[in-house]
Amino acid sequence: MQNVIIAIQAEYNHDEKMIPQATSLVTFTQLGGGIIGIAIAGTVFANKLSSSLFEIAPDFPAEVAEGLRQSVTIIYTLPSDQ
Repeated sequence: MQNVIIAIQAEYNHDEKMIPQATSLVTFTQLGGGIIGIAIAGTVFANKLSSSLFEIAPDFPAEVAEGLRQSVTIIYTLPSDQ
């Protein structure tokens, strides 16, 4: 990602007042894109887990499956045989 910032700074080399604004805009959009990407990936994962849970593990007890739908941290409370 450093290459993009260097390219922006080289592009605005003739107008040095614009370099900080351009660099800030690139950094902001990179961070925003990462945040949006993580949010989308988390939503897809949660929905896919809910819809495929019984296909993946049909012998799971219903309360464990419901707990997994609520929060995946329930995995840490399960006995080792599940």
